[in-house]
Amino acid sequence: GQNWNLPSPLKLSIGKRIQAGHKTLEDFGTQINLGIATGANDVFLIEKDKYDEFIIEDPKNDLILKPILRGRDIQRYSYKHPDSWLILSRNEINVEKEYPTIFNYLNSFSESFKNRGAQGKHWTNLRACSFFDDFKKEKIVWIELSDENRFALCQDEIYFLNTAYFLIPPKELDPKYLLGILN
Repeated sequence: GQNWNLPSPLKLSIGKRIQAGHKTLEDFGTQINLGIATGANDVFLIEKDKYDEFIIEDPKNDLILKPILRGRDIQRYSYKHPDSWLILSRNEINVEKEYPTIFNYLNSFSESFKNRGAQGKHWTNLRACSFFDDFKKEKIVWIELSDENRFALCQDEIYFLNTAYFLIPPKELDPKYLLGILN
Protein backbone atom coordinates (compact mmCIF):
# COMPACT_ATOMS: atom_id res chain seq x y z
CA GLY A 1 0.00 0.00 0.00
CA GLN A 2 0.90 3.65 -0.22
CA ASN A 3 1.89 5.68 2.80
CA TRP A 4 0.25 9.00 3.49
CA ASN A 5 2.34 11.69 5.09
CA LEU A 6 0.23 14.46 6.53
CA PRO A 7 1.89 17.49 8.09
CA SER A 8 1.41 18.00 11.80
CA PRO A 9 -1.08 20.65 12.95
CA LEU A 10 1.90 22.77 14.09
CA LYS A 11 3.48 22.69 10.60
CA LEU A 12 0.13 23.53 9.00
CA SER A 13 -0.30 26.44 11.40
CA ILE A 14 3.19 27.80 10.64
CA GLY A 15 2.59 27.45 6.89
CA LYS A 16 -0.70 29.36 7.13
CA ARG A 17 0.93 32.16 9.18
CA ILE A 18 3.74 32.50 6.62
CA GLN A 19 1.28 32.71 3.72
CA ALA A 20 -1.20 35.04 5.45
CA GLY A 21 -1.23 38.39 3.70
CA HIS A 22 1.73 37.56 1.45
CA LYS A 23 1.86 36.91 -2.26
CA THR A 24 3.16 33.61 -3.57
CA LEU A 25 5.17 33.22 -6.78
CA GLU A 26 1.94 31.95 -8.30
CA ASP A 27 0.19 35.19 -7.28
CA PHE A 28 2.92 37.12 -9.13
CA GLY A 29 2.12 35.10 -12.27
CA THR A 30 5.52 33.40 -12.23
CA GLN A 31 5.84 30.60 -14.73
CA ILE A 32 8.21 27.72 -14.09
CA ASN A 33 9.71 26.13 -17.20
CA LEU A 34 11.52 22.89 -17.79
CA GLY A 35 14.69 23.04 -19.86
CA ILE A 36 14.84 21.87 -23.46
CA ALA A 37 14.18 18.28 -24.49
CA THR A 38 16.09 17.82 -27.74
CA GLY A 39 14.98 14.28 -28.49
CA ALA A 40 18.62 13.56 -29.42
CA ASN A 41 21.17 15.02 -27.00
CA ASP A 42 23.95 13.03 -28.64
CA VAL A 43 23.32 15.00 -31.84
CA PHE A 44 22.18 18.48 -30.74
CA LEU A 45 24.74 18.88 -27.94
CA ILE A 46 28.29 19.45 -29.07
CA GLU A 47 31.59 19.88 -27.25
CA LYS A 48 34.26 22.58 -27.69
CA ASP A 49 36.18 20.88 -30.51
CA LYS A 50 33.04 20.53 -32.66
CA TYR A 51 31.96 24.08 -31.78
CA ASP A 52 35.36 25.42 -32.88
CA GLU A 53 35.17 23.39 -36.10
CA PHE A 54 31.74 24.83 -36.93
CA ILE A 55 32.92 28.41 -36.28
CA ILE A 56 36.04 27.97 -38.43
CA GLU A 57 33.95 26.49 -41.28
CA ASP A 58 31.44 29.35 -41.12
CA PRO A 59 31.48 32.10 -38.44
CA LYS A 60 27.73 32.60 -38.99
CA ASN A 61 27.16 29.21 -37.31
CA ASP A 62 27.67 31.00 -34.00
CA LEU A 63 24.17 32.44 -34.38
CA ILE A 64 22.58 29.05 -33.59
CA LEU A 65 25.24 27.53 -31.34
CA LYS A 66 24.27 28.41 -27.77
CA PRO A 67 25.88 27.51 -24.43
CA ILE A 68 23.91 24.89 -22.52
CA LEU A 69 23.89 23.68 -18.93
CA ARG A 70 22.99 20.26 -17.65
CA GLY A 71 21.39 19.87 -14.23
CA ARG A 72 24.64 18.52 -12.78
CA ASP A 73 26.37 21.84 -13.67
CA ILE A 74 24.14 23.81 -11.29
CA GLN A 75 25.30 24.40 -7.72
CA ARG A 76 23.95 26.44 -4.85
CA TYR A 77 24.26 30.13 -5.92
CA SER A 78 26.43 29.31 -8.94
CA TYR A 79 26.87 27.14 -11.97
CA LYS A 80 29.81 25.70 -13.83
CA HIS A 81 30.53 27.70 -16.98
CA PRO A 82 29.06 25.76 -19.91
CA ASP A 83 31.49 23.67 -21.93
CA SER A 84 28.80 22.29 -24.22
CA TRP A 85 26.73 23.98 -26.88
CA LEU A 86 23.26 23.39 -28.22
CA ILE A 87 22.46 23.52 -31.91
CA LEU A 88 19.47 25.80 -31.50
CA SER A 89 17.74 25.02 -34.78
CA ARG A 90 14.34 26.53 -34.12
CA ASN A 91 11.40 25.94 -36.46
CA GLU A 92 11.83 29.24 -38.30
CA ILE A 93 15.35 28.22 -39.36
CA ASN A 94 15.97 26.45 -42.65
CA VAL A 95 19.16 24.68 -41.56
CA GLU A 96 19.95 23.25 -45.00
CA LYS A 97 19.82 26.67 -46.67
CA GLU A 98 21.09 28.97 -43.89
CA TYR A 99 23.65 26.75 -42.11
CA PRO A 100 24.94 24.18 -44.64
CA THR A 101 27.86 22.93 -42.52
CA ILE A 102 25.54 22.22 -39.61
CA PHE A 103 23.06 20.60 -42.01
CA ASN A 104 25.80 18.27 -43.28
CA TYR A 105 26.63 17.32 -39.70
CA LEU A 106 22.96 16.61 -38.86
CA ASN A 107 22.49 14.76 -42.14
CA SER A 108 25.31 12.37 -41.21
CA PHE A 109 23.13 10.75 -38.54
CA SER A 110 20.90 7.73 -39.04
CA GLU A 111 17.32 7.53 -40.23
CA SER A 112 16.19 6.88 -36.65
CA PHE A 113 17.44 10.38 -35.76
CA LYS A 114 15.68 11.87 -38.79
CA ASN A 115 12.45 10.06 -37.87
CA ARG A 116 12.54 10.79 -34.11
CA GLY A 117 9.29 11.82 -32.46
CA ALA A 118 10.57 15.00 -30.80
CA GLN A 119 11.26 17.21 -33.79
CA GLY A 120 10.06 20.45 -35.28
CA LYS A 121 8.72 21.29 -38.75
CA HIS A 122 11.74 19.60 -40.34
CA TRP A 123 13.91 16.81 -38.95
CA THR A 124 16.75 19.34 -38.54
CA ASN A 125 14.64 21.49 -36.20
CA LEU A 126 14.12 21.18 -32.49
CA ARG A 127 10.50 20.80 -31.52
CA ALA A 128 8.58 24.00 -30.94
CA CYS A 129 9.06 25.75 -27.61
CA SER A 130 7.03 28.78 -26.54
CA PHE A 131 9.69 30.14 -24.19
CA PHE A 132 12.97 30.03 -26.18
CA ASP A 133 13.34 33.80 -25.70
CA ASP A 134 13.17 33.43 -21.90
CA PHE A 135 16.64 31.86 -21.98
CA LYS A 136 17.97 35.31 -22.95
CA LYS A 137 16.55 36.90 -19.78
CA GLU A 138 17.76 36.97 -16.20
CA LYS A 139 16.49 33.76 -14.62
CA ILE A 140 16.77 31.51 -11.60
CA VAL A 141 17.68 27.96 -12.46
CA TRP A 142 17.73 24.78 -10.38
CA ILE A 143 18.44 21.12 -10.79
CA GLU A 144 15.56 18.73 -11.43
CA LEU A 145 16.40 16.24 -8.68
CA SER A 146 18.55 16.98 -5.67
CA ASP A 147 18.76 16.30 -1.96
CA GLU A 148 19.55 19.97 -1.31
CA ASN A 149 18.48 23.38 -2.61
CA ARG A 150 20.65 24.25 -5.61
CA PHE A 151 19.30 27.49 -7.07
CA ALA A 152 21.50 29.85 -9.11
CA LEU A 153 20.97 33.23 -10.75
CA CYS A 154 21.80 33.21 -14.46
CA GLN A 155 22.02 36.58 -16.19
CA ASP A 156 23.53 35.32 -19.46
CA GLU A 157 21.91 33.80 -22.52
CA ILE A 158 22.40 30.20 -21.48
CA TYR A 159 20.06 27.34 -22.29
CA PHE A 160 19.26 24.34 -20.10
CA LEU A 161 18.52 20.72 -20.73
CA ASN A 162 15.38 19.18 -19.32
CA THR A 163 17.33 18.14 -16.20
CA ALA A 164 16.85 21.70 -14.94
CA TYR A 165 13.99 24.10 -14.29
CA PHE A 166 13.99 27.87 -14.41
CA LEU A 167 11.81 30.87 -13.72
CA ILE A 168 11.94 34.52 -14.68
CA PRO A 169 11.86 36.46 -11.38
CA PRO A 170 8.82 38.72 -11.00
CA LYS A 171 9.59 42.41 -11.51
CA GLU A 172 8.28 43.10 -8.00
CA LEU A 173 11.02 41.00 -6.36
CA ASP A 174 14.78 41.51 -6.33
CA PRO A 175 16.16 38.34 -8.01
CA LYS A 176 18.96 38.04 -5.42
CA TYR A 177 16.44 38.26 -2.58
CA LEU A 178 14.33 35.53 -4.17
CA LEU A 179 17.46 33.43 -4.76
CA GLY A 180 18.39 33.70 -1.08
CA ILE A 181 14.95 32.56 0.01
CA LEU A 182 14.95 29.63 -2.41
CA ASN A 183 18.37 28.44 -1.26
